[in-house]
Amino acid sequence: MALLVEIYGKKDCPLCDEAKAVLARARERVPFDLVEVDVEQDPKLFEQFRDDVPVIFVDGRRAFKHRVDEKALVQRIERGRSFAMGTLDPKITLTRGRPVGRTTKIVFAIVAAASIAGVFGNSWWQRSVVEKRLALRALEIEPRRSPARPFTLEDLDGKARSLSDFRGKVVLLNFWATWCPPCREEMPSMKRLAQALSDRPDFALVAAAEDDDPGAVAKFFAGQPPAFPVLLDRGGRVGGTYGTSKYPESYVIDREGNVIAKVVGPRDWSDPAMIDYFRDLAD
Repeated sequence: MALLVEIYGKKDCPLCDEAKAVLARARERVPFDLVEVDVEQDPKLFEQFRDDVPVIFVDGRRAFKHRVDEKALVQRIERGRSFAMGTLDPKITLTRGRPVGRTTKIVFAIVAAASIAGVFGNSWWQRSVVEKRLALRALEIEPRRSPARPFTLEDLDGKARSLSDFRGKVVLLNFWATWCPPCREEMPSMKRLAQALSDRPDFALVAAAEDDDPGAVAKFFAGQPPAFPVLLDRGGRVGGTYGTSKYPESYVIDREGNVIAKVVGPRDWSDPAMIDYFRDLAD
């Protein structure tokens, strides 16, 4: 899994050229995929970043804006790469095969489920235990079990909303930010998931934005808020209590108020397998 570093800049920006030079030197020390984005090519991006460029994202998290500290940037890139490679030591060279795609994982899950079913010969065990565990692996969902931390945050209308408001429902709690490119890309699929499960009153999707500026969140939705609550987690205070370290991260909470799964990074939440996963939980 390669580390992705993105730089948002514009033409005739001396600081942007300076930051690109820093990134070029960093890339000689630590390998990573670099994406350069000209914000002038997209009105929305220009509106968001025009006064901040250059802005550098490391693995989906904003690392710097304006002037760049080269030493600190290299440290963040090394740390980001260590997470991407599955080791906290970026100097360790790992021998990795070709990344396993999601389709391969699902095929493996189906074959494994069939094999295990043959061993146990028990349809209940296969349906209730084996298939659910394999589904979690295929969807890259990390199972866990801990009480969900209570919180109260304001929504875009300034109304206080608490986690307890959704007690008795299966909740997908998503921590995101408008300045996070993977979060922006993920949000449309979250809207589709909410639409697909709109017939299930026992399911709730809650998106908590880390942004300090409510106007940036409102502007992101362009006056068309989604059909689920968007809350303001200024400074990532609540996300921090959940252990969120990079955006986006999501938590699945059961009817009793327990966190039963964590999802790190963006997903296609409208994937039929993902929709089935939440339908099964609600059932």
